[in-house]
Amino acid sequence: MSPLVRSLVSLAVILASAGATWIAVGLQPPPPPPPSEVESVFSFSADDVTSIAVRTWQGSLRARRDGEHWRVEALDLDAARTGSAAATPPDQGRVDEEVGALVRDVAALPEVSRFVHEGSLAEFGLDAPKVRIDLTLASDEQITLEIGDRTTSGAGLYARIPGTDEILQIGSLILNEISAALFHLRTLAS
Repeated sequence: MSPLVRSLVSLAVILASAGATWIAVGLQPPPPPPPSEVESVFSFSADDVTSIAVRTWQGSLRARRDGEHWRVEALDLDAARTGSAAATPPDQGRVDEEVGALVRDVAALPEVSRFVHEGSLAEFGLDAPKVRIDLTLASDEQITLEIGDRTTSGAGLYARIPGTDEILQIGSLILNEISAALFHLRTLAS
């Protein structure tokens, strides 16, 4: 290929690239994707919660909001053992942080799906729940959530609100959040 033809081909490639760049700069970016449609299991905020009681295979916690602070009323860190520690650990700021974070996590608990089931709860591990969360709201309404087995995929958990025939699938991270709160409160109490 002669130097003149090579130069003309190079010039054509450069012009084509410049033209494509000019067109691309003038285009509008695509619209952002729609926001996630994940809904929370509950329709209240963490600020509405005045008490929380959590019972798991790892232990249990019962705390009540006292003004702006959380007061630990019972903390049993070994479910196989009987008895409970009723004293609030000494670092009130950390107690407020840990219990407040747990309440926020529960109040914002994402619901993956919901379906009606009229059969046995045993197939979901809800005949003998692994975790029970009892909440009291400022309106004195009592709300309970029972958590059973992992879903078939292992990515979620089956749960239910007693008194309904609906089974919920929720994210499994709530177990980590409960375990972390119990662990951190244990270290504060010791």
